[in-house]
Amino acid sequence: MRLALAVRLWRFLRRRCGGGLSFATLADLDSVLHVFTPGGPVGVDPEFLRDVAALLMLCEDLGLPLLADPCDLPPAAGPVDRVPLLALWTGAGSAGPGWGRAVRMLLDGVEDTAERSEPELRRSPELAKVLADNLTSLSALCGFDPATPSDTWWARPTHTLRFAEVLLKVYRSRFTVGELLFLYTAQPHLAGDDPFPLQDESEAIGDPLALGDTEPGQDGEDGFSLWALRAALRAVHVDEDHIRAWSWPRISASLRQEFGYVAPAAGPDPLEELGRHLFPERIGVGVPPSARRYAVPLAAADTSPLMWADTPLWYDAAAEELSIELPLRDGPLLDALLHLRPLRAAERRAVRDLYFAPRAALAPFAALFENPVGAFEHLVRCGDGDERFGFFRAAFALFHRRCALLAEHLGRHVLTATGGDSDGVEEATRVAWRVLRSLWADENVGLAPWEDDAGAPPEVTWGPWPSGGAFAALLGLLGTGLVGEIGAPPADDGDDDRHHHHRDEDDDAEGRTRRPRPPDPSDCGGARFVAP
Repeated sequence: MRLALAVRLWRFLRRRCGGGLSFATLADLDSVLHVFTPGGPVGVDPEFLRDVAALLMLCEDLGLPLLADPCDLPPAAGPVDRVPLLALWTGAGSAGPGWGRAVRMLLDGVEDTAERSEPELRRSPELAKVLADNLTSLSALCGFDPATPSDTWWARPTHTLRFAEVLLKVYRSRFTVGELLFLYTAQPHLAGDDPFPLQDESEAIGDPLALGDTEPGQDGEDGFSLWALRAALRAVHVDEDHIRAWSWPRISASLRQEFGYVAPAAGPDPLEELGRHLFPERIGVGVPPSARRYAVPLAAADTSPLMWADTPLWYDAAAEELSIELPLRDGPLLDALLHLRPLRAAERRAVRDLYFAPRAALAPFAALFENPVGAFEHLVRCGDGDERFGFFRAAFALFHRRCALLAEHLGRHVLTATGGDSDGVEEATRVAWRVLRSLWADENVGLAPWEDDAGAPPEVTWGPWPSGGAFAALLGLLGTGLVGEIGAPPADDGDDDRHHHHRDEDDDAEGRTRRPRPPDPSDCGGARFVAP
């Protein structure tokens, strides 16, 4: 039965293929592509016909020989030797015999076909090698899944035919492989074909900000270098009128509309909760006293409710919760704890969670502050909501102005590099802002694969926007202005010369630091920044 079906199939293919498909060739194809359904009823596998058709189309479209030259065959030639392209579909992948020759044939056919259709097209000889080294990455862009054997570009001839069509388009396009991988994947940049090459380690140690020049060889002296951007960011100033224009509703709308902030699908909105606790009088709606407090559960059986009286901590016996309300200062809290009996384990956990609750609520918005740690301590210890809001909106006004500068800098740089019209700065700035608001910072690792058929980005390690995004990453150029370490303050032994002030490049001639200082952290438990 199988022999009769094979003969009928050979006669059919011989008529369709002009006599070029011999019975021996059909046997070679069967050894890899399998004429009959494996393990099923006797009959020709429909996939075999599609695979043979794809193989013949591949040979015809790319001008590839179906059979190897008899003079080049080894003494004990097998199917893969006689039909070289079969090496792609043996299932062994790059470890299979004849794989390298088959891939070279495929890429040579792509190159020859592209140059036949466009005689003026002469790409560099390195392109074929770059394509060969990055076939897996390019196939993922086409919808193949290298991790699933049945979904790779070499799983079947039909897959390979579709992939060859994409490679032909890549070859004929004006984009390089490195540019395509840079634009559409989250993989490391392609060495030697990187549209935005970074410094090597030795160059980065010598001058870490010598990047961004419009023309090569300027070593950071260009007006669009990172050094120039850092200087411009440090020079930003906002006046009182501009600061006062920022109300809480306007700040909230800006974070959502301009910076892409999105509240989590489940649970309360962290931004709204922040406003209720820090400056409830400013959010535009009435906030009940219970909503202004940070609370944690603490069962009455695990504590002595009356012992929390006359302390910054308040215990609600009915709700069985321990809570605090800002401001919360270390001194009164420590003094109260010193006069209490030793705390039980549940009480210690409750006090610890309450102490860090306001700081944890501020953490998702750390990007808004120059010095997040100092800002958090200042906001937690400020005397009233008006003072806290004044500090918060001043920080946000400065952050917003600097983000506008980043977008304008990027827009002007693109116009200069592309020879655009200077009249288009405003539109280029708008486009740059839209790009920056939708980009996560480098190394903000996705918690799921970035390539998704639905086109939705994965959840990331650090969020929400603007924290963990491009704006926050670029504002890292500001730095601290000092190289130092965090440590306990040295003992005062009267020798002032031992603890002299260390100037950095941003100090003026009289030793004054021009950069606005964040709130002094020296009143935050004794820790301070010690210059080396």
